Amino acid sequence: MDVTDVLRDRMGEPSGLQYMAAVSVAAHVVLFAVFVIAPGTWLLSQTAKTPTTVMTITLGGGGDGPQNGGLTAMGGRPVQAETPPAAPREALRRRRRRLPR
Repeated sequence: MDVTDVLRDRMGEPSGLQYMAAVSVAAHVVLFAVFVIAPGTWLLSQTAKTPTTVMTITLGGGGDGPQNGGLTAMGGRPVQAETPPAAPREALRRRRRRLPR
């Protein structure tokens, strides 16, 4: 027996692969046909219901008072004036050490 004969024996497809591929294709065709032939009410049954009431929450402050766009009032504090800058400071210089003689 040569190597060629062994390779030729192994070259064939597995016997169950063709059957499994045929069953898969048939199942996909049947599923596609069900979606095409099915009445529209099966797929769109949820849209026929009346919409339920939805709770709406607003964070804009619905109470009494001015509508200031969500900004907190300053609380009556006076506006502080900017202090003038201090005189520029000189940079510190390093002292030279004198070595003892």
